[in-house]
Amino acid sequence: MPADALTYSFIIDELNSTLAGAKIDKVSMPQKDEIILTVRGFRQQFLLGIFLGSAARVHLIKNSKPKQSPPAPFGFCMHLRKNIGGGTIKRVCQQPFERVFYIDILHKDELGVEQNMRLVLEIFGKYSNAALVDLSTNKITSVLRHIYPSEGFSRAVLPSACYFPPDSDKISPLDGDKILAADFGGDDLIKHIKGLAPISASEAAFNAGTDGVFVGVKQKKALADSLKNMYLSQKKPCVLTGGRSDFFIRPYNCVGGSGALDYQYFDTVNEAIENFYLKSDKSDFKIETGKYIQPIKNLLKKANKKILDFEKRLIDCQNADEYRVKGELITANIYKIKQGQTFVEAHNFYDEANQNSVLKIELDPMLSPSKNAQNYFKKYTKIKRSKVLLSGQIDKVDNEIAVLGSFLSDLEGVEDEQGLAVIVTALKNIGLVKQNKNEKTRQKGASEGAAKARPHQFVIDGVCIRVGKNNVENDLLVKQSKKDDIWLHVKGFSGSHVVIDCGGGGEVGDKVLQKAAGLAVYFSKAAGGGKQEVDYTKIKYVAKESGANPGKVVYVKYKTIVAKPIAPSEIDK
Repeated sequence: MPADALTYSFIIDELNSTLAGAKIDKVSMPQKDEIILTVRGFRQQFLLGIFLGSAARVHLIKNSKPKQSPPAPFGFCMHLRKNIGGGTIKRVCQQPFERVFYIDILHKDELGVEQNMRLVLEIFGKYSNAALVDLSTNKITSVLRHIYPSEGFSRAVLPSACYFPPDSDKISPLDGDKILAADFGGDDLIKHIKGLAPISASEAAFNAGTDGVFVGVKQKKALADSLKNMYLSQKKPCVLTGGRSDFFIRPYNCVGGSGALDYQYFDTVNEAIENFYLKSDKSDFKIETGKYIQPIKNLLKKANKKILDFEKRLIDCQNADEYRVKGELITANIYKIKQGQTFVEAHNFYDEANQNSVLKIELDPMLSPSKNAQNYFKKYTKIKRSKVLLSGQIDKVDNEIAVLGSFLSDLEGVEDEQGLAVIVTALKNIGLVKQNKNEKTRQKGASEGAAKARPHQFVIDGVCIRVGKNNVENDLLVKQSKKDDIWLHVKGFSGSHVVIDCGGGGEVGDKVLQKAAGLAVYFSKAAGGGKQEVDYTKIKYVAKESGANPGKVVYVKYKTIVAKPIAPSEIDK
């Protein structure tokens, strides 16, 4: 994927021609490594996406929808809002042949004094960064990621430090004289030429008509011409489709050219890169969801193992009465037992089935008969206490398994990032996912964000039916619905809560009730099992007990209806 300085030279040219002279209306950060600038100018609105995570990139956003910002903004976001919000973009440019970009902004402070600010974007993969620089002093006012020289970097990127771009002694791809004088020694071009991704280096070598080894003047001259053409030739933005996906400023001959492979063409490189990442974001979302699904599965596996262990120990506790009986029999026969005996045979009058039963009881010869009896009573008491504790532990782990299973179901069915954020917030709030210090300070805001989640909504014969997407929304449905609305849930299975908005009347037709019940079955663990029983009652008879897990409620005065699963696509049939 050639997201190199070469490709970005075209992207930056497009950004400059589009955004220069426009005003920054809004600055948002949906995530700690994403910045979205809402820019207005020339009677149009543009969204500039700055992504500084593993899939680092900068481009205009036209067809994809940015993620929702957290209620409590990140500190860097607040700094940008204060220092460039409302400012005018003067130009967008690039550090020559580097993946370092500058957005120069004219901004007025609270007193109306003009400030020349520069938003610096370094697109270095996982080491990507953003910094705001005051051009009057060249000092950094704030930076997304602090970089210290002690961490192995050659420069410091810190607040109050002067900003210096990364230094490189590589050759400019447009400096023909240095290319002719260079000694490549058979190494890869990316070790000697600035701003080339491996595939762009391969393209330069391919177009130069060589095998990648540049030792003669003729070969070096061909390489210089090839590199120059890559920068100066007309762009033809495209995305390679099919089994392999990539985006290019124009079809690369080294991968097949425009005739041999399938390409989707775009008017701008910004559109091509957005289209490429729009497709990959879907797989990224699955990967992100999987980061939470697998740990939940691991916890479920551990919990089930605990249950098996507890149940095995509980079975062992079933012989507790045997120790009590032995203690009683030793006490009853204590007059004929002498210290030093290793066992005693006593008539077991507790065996009602066999009146002549004799029980052989082991004794510790170092202890007196009464001490032996006490030891058996202590074992009995200990096992009896363990039995009670194990039963409690089994109930606790059973509840944990139910909660984990419910969250696993939510995660496997989540459809978008907003829904995932709601579930993750709930997981963090109950301690199933760890929070870092910054997240803990925003926990209240995150909870408020979760409260803004919206369930599925369907309309049947003019009646609104709402279906929770996850346990958090299930709780919200109960909390936010009117007391006479009708609540439905599949009997005996985890799944979505369904609420029929009765408009204060408390009654609905059989058709609406049946379809609402069908939705309850469809959005539950019982979806693949055909017809199921669905309980329904009014919201005023549904309650959430204090301390109950997300999505867990109790209800009374309910009725039951049998329904088959109804998919949303079949709701109008």
